[in-house]
Amino acid sequence: MNPARQRPASLPRLRMRNGYSLIEMMVVMTIMSAVLTVGVTGLARLFRVQSGEVHALSEATVWRRLSRDFRADVHLASTATCATSDRLELGTAAGLVVWSVEGDALRRAVQPTVEGEVAAESVEHYRIPDVGFVLSLSPAEDDRSVIASVVIERSGDVHTRPTSGRIEAAVGLALPYQQSRTEGGAS
Repeated sequence: MNPARQRPASLPRLRMRNGYSLIEMMVVMTIMSAVLTVGVTGLARLFRVQSGEVHALSEATVWRRLSRDFRADVHLASTATCATSDRLELGTAAGLVVWSVEGDALRRAVQPTVEGEVAAESVEHYRIPDVGFVLSLSPAEDDRSVIASVVIERSGDVHTRPTSGRIEAAVGLALPYQQSRTEGGAS
């Protein structure tokens, strides 16, 4: 035996490691899969909430546009007729405005009256999914004016916003103001 190769029994044996053990790799993979699962679940919830908020925002925009245009048309009308709950005709100085129900949308058609010429009709749709529209005319409390209204009802999930609503306007409300301005009255 070679005396240089012998080690004393009292010295501990040092072992050099080149890499990781299988158990260490499995622990790291388990932790990483848990972190990845939590992250993916959180992202899925975030995207679902974002989708709902985008839908609610676009629906609120339609409600706002519908409310503004319906009130403006009714206030400018000199005549109003509503034979059925899905059609309202408003006679204005500029022409005829027809509001009608088409499935889950409310349709606004403006037919201008131009003497001697055929004017193009402009059509606009106000689409709100999963709702029902009802158009109506009713006398006001003072019995001197007529109130036009759009009732919007949503069946099903009560957590969606808004669930239902009513837009009302007095027929011809803007006419006295317009006549006083054209006659040179105070504004």
